[in-house]
Amino acid sequence: MNLGEGAATALSGAIESLSLLCRHRDWTTEDPLSLGGLLFDACRLCRLPGEERSNDADLLEELTSGCSNGLMAFLAGRQLSWPSSQRLAFRELGLAIGLRGLPIIAAAVAQPRSRFEGRLSLRRSLDRLLPHESVSERIVEFWLPHAQHHDASWQEHCNINDVMLATALAPNMFLLAAGTPDLTKSSGSRVSD
Repeated sequence: MNLGEGAATALSGAIESLSLLCRHRDWTTEDPLSLGGLLFDACRLCRLPGEERSNDADLLEELTSGCSNGLMAFLAGRQLSWPSSQRLAFRELGLAIGLRGLPIIAAAVAQPRSRFEGRLSLRRSLDRLLPHESVSERIVEFWLPHAQHHDASWQEHCNINDVMLATALAPNMFLLAAGTPDLTKSSGSRVSD
């Protein structure tokens, strides 16, 4: 798709306006769905094609720092050990999907001469997040039997639960959007389907 010069200029203005809104924010949250969404956003940010923008690196640094702090707080609250009647599958599955994007983010940061090179606090945040990638499997393994038996905790939000579970089971189509490079191929890291 080829945008005309006027449309491209208008889009650049909108991008800059949104970029200004995102700068210097504290993205920390303990909500699992929000954490998953932020990790997905970080994954997409890493995969944006085009010019190198230092604002992207700053934003990625802020997102991963907030996610790292939020995930540690969420896990410390031991919500994943609560009974299903006190949990919402789609919110936790959102976190599972976001966690599946961690290898993509790490691969982008590890690329030589990338816009993320030399960002020590970004590397530290990723180092704190990556060991928790397996929480994704834990969440999926917990909710899969509920989906198969259609118990009350699953049925209440069945439609969104089904969509989120399907995405968590095969996240690549969601995380690796068409038209953006698959950074995991060159780094040796793979996102599991």
